[in-house]
Amino acid sequence: MNRHRLTAFALPLLLVAGCATPPPPVTRADMPAGQRFAGRLETAEVNASEAVRRVADFEQVVAREEAAVTYALGTRRPAATSTTSAAEAAALVLAPAFTAIGDYGHVLDHAATGQPLSTRPGQPGADLAKAAEQGLAAVQAAAGVTVAPEIRTAGLAGIAALSDIAETLAMRGSEPGLQALTQEAAPHLNAVVELLRQVLGAGQGQAVRGAVRANRSQLNAAHDRLLVAARTSNRDPVVRYGLYRSIAALRDNDPVQGSIGAVVTVLETMRDAHTALAADPNSADAANKVAAFDHAVQTLGEIAGVQQQAQE
Repeated sequence: MNRHRLTAFALPLLLVAGCATPPPPVTRADMPAGQRFAGRLETAEVNASEAVRRVADFEQVVAREEAAVTYALGTRRPAATSTTSAAEAAALVLAPAFTAIGDYGHVLDHAATGQPLSTRPGQPGADLAKAAEQGLAAVQAAAGVTVAPEIRTAGLAGIAALSDIAETLAMRGSEPGLQALTQEAAPHLNAVVELLRQVLGAGQGQAVRGAVRANRSQLNAAHDRLLVAARTSNRDPVVRYGLYRSIAALRDNDPVQGSIGAVVTVLETMRDAHTALAADPNSADAANKVAAFDHAVQTLGEIAGVQQQAQE
């Protein structure tokens, strides 16, 4: 099913020369909470994808490093259970899920700004849900993570529903406002968030976070054994110094420190802000929770190395 973006036209304001001055620019802080939230959904999609991609890329570095250390120590490397790393597998679930969230964000932005609802070009929801389902199989193979059936079913259905929400509304012939739209979408968004939390790990040491951390612990232990071997077999301090510094630099450049946890924080603050908007988009609670989500998205962007548009 092909999608076409619907363009909203607005009549320009006619200003009498010399009688009106241009209004000051609107900063993000001046925007209504619903509009701020909708705009940040697409940014969250970009930042989360980049954060997990960087972790997955470093997983390849870790695999090569493990092979090198194994060769140097003359030990046998455990057989890999999957050719895909835990972070790579997680990305296969996150990509379609965040695409669906971004699709919903596009519709929500139109509702928040009073524009006619429209879709953004992309895959239909059923295709995104199928891609996420394949990603879940990859996560199970790579990290041994099995999502509870009820969470899996609701999450996959939520991905399809969020992505297709504009078409669903169009078939009904309805154009709900911001609060009604968030209330309708809330069960779907909550289900997708819970699915991703189960995949990534709500806490340290759980799910994909746990698998990635275990990988790092194994590599750190191997590095420690290599340093001990170098200290006992090589009397040249310059060689030992160089080895130590190279290992320290590798650990310093590891993007996993906080990356996946920051994605989970974005998901949780997203859910909380959306719930507050559904209750009352004009409340102080909604404004505060949207601000917390905004901050979480910016923090994730900094961790992921994504260039953020300056906001006041």
